[in-house]
Amino acid sequence: MDLTSFCSLDREMPTFSKPFSHGDFTYASDGRMIIRVPRIPEISSAKPDALKLEKLGFPADGECVTEFPEYEALERHKCPICKGYGKVEECPECDGEGSVEFDNGYHMYSADCKSCGGEGAVSGGNEKCSNCNGTGRSYADGWAHVDIGDVRLSARLLDKIKDLPNVKLGPVDGAERKMVAFSFDGGDGVLMGMVK
Repeated sequence: MDLTSFCSLDREMPTFSKPFSHGDFTYASDGRMIIRVPRIPEISSAKPDALKLEKLGFPADGECVTEFPEYEALERHKCPICKGYGKVEECPECDGEGSVEFDNGYHMYSADCKSCGGEGAVSGGNEKCSNCNGTGRSYADGWAHVDIGDVRLSARLLDKIKDLPNVKLGPVDGAERKMVAFSFDGGDGVLMGMVK
């Protein structure tokens, strides 16, 4: 499994552009979802200090029993990040950070990178675009969602995990549920819910 496809440069939570290992697991995150698989020896990057794994609520054995939902195809358009090609590379202007810093002699300033629009990635290269999951098409509505039980989940996040083997969701009851666990053959993870 290529864990880098689950990492991206979303900015809502601390994000990690590369997988890392901690304890018995290797993790990948895009800031709205995190997955873990049994530790992969080749991935030796350490857990970022900002990430509190114990607070995420990874699923317990047997907790994820809800079948993955069927949902209607939602309107899509050409992905603005990869320009419809499905492939991206690290932005050379900001080195993948999404922002640039400059000094006018009196103050240090930081601003969104104009080359990549603050995304940290530009069209081209060989990496799968995380915005469109490599399809070249992204949702016309940036808030496209699917309601499952009492939980609203991002259609974009569901698209990232729908092809995992034997994927199942954890409890989806309770309107106050902020995260939903999921499991698949070979690993598990947690998705951030959306506000209804």
